[in-house]
Amino acid sequence: MPNGKAGRAVWGRLPALLAVTLVAFPGCRQTSEEERIADVRSQYQARLNGWIVREEAPAAEMPAPEMEEDGEGMAGQPEEGAAAEAEAGEEVAPGITITSEPMAPERRDVILDIVLFHTAPEALPGITLDISQAGPDEAEKAHFRAWIDTSEIRRGQHAQVNYVLEDLDFFPGDVFAVEVRDPVPPEERHQYREFASGS
Repeated sequence: MPNGKAGRAVWGRLPALLAVTLVAFPGCRQTSEEERIADVRSQYQARLNGWIVREEAPAAEMPAPEMEEDGEGMAGQPEEGAAAEAEAGEEVAPGITITSEPMAPERRDVILDIVLFHTAPEALPGITLDISQAGPDEAEKAHFRAWIDTSEIRRGQHAQVNYVLEDLDFFPGDVFAVEVRDPVPPEERHQYREFASGS
């Protein structure tokens, strides 16, 4: 009878033993491809080193307007556009007029200087970065996602890459930030190329 009791005791403890084994060896559990990519992706970091606004090509020099001489020197009536400008603002110095209308943003290309780094045992062929554009008040004005080729970046290596935001509404004082978003909610992973490609 002792052997029988001992046998029942072992079988009674079996579920608990299996649970301890699964906790002690989590690698035994199967993970999906998406979860594997999420784990590798979490070991990537991105830092914005700075940015520059691409200068526009200089405009062709416009010829000076011709004035007619009326016998008392250079004379002529101001054009309608000049009269409207005079009405819209206040001239504080010859040729300098301050208007009350806010400046409009310019359409410009902005070149971001980004530093990437990862500690993952395996490298992803590319990674999607989240980029935000904010005004001087730090309120976000625009959000972008950028796919960056990381196939040549080795573990522990810092790599510097440039990414261009083209034809952007840019206002002096705007600031930018980049990040490797982690975690990415499962319902949004289709918006990130590394998940969609099943890399």
